[in-house]
Amino acid sequence: MGLGDPDKLSIDLFNRVGYNVVLEALKLGVSDLCFAASIKDAGLSGFAAADVSKALALGINAALEATGILHQKNLAPETSLKEIYLLAGQPQGENAYQGLEEAFL
Repeated sequence: MGLGDPDKLSIDLFNRVGYNVVLEALKLGVSDLCFAASIKDAGLSGFAAADVSKALALGINAALEATGILHQKNLAPETSLKEIYLLAGQPQGENAYQGLEEAFL
């Protein structure tokens, strides 16, 4: 999934990317999802790893909650996802983990 024009990247976009990654994984019926934003690898340093991972996690969580509600109302099948992994390179790992903590604590 491409992130589009680098000049138009925003934390809100990362939130929407997390949401859409889940929807696409559910369409495929996969049980495990592994995702890496790879923005640092692309030379984009305008966003803190903690902010990106937090936004992705919040988007992912929102999609899981929405699909869970739809399933409870018999409007969607039960989610196939059992595990979700967000990857971050070694230099950003600790910072990315901090964002996940902020999203879920």
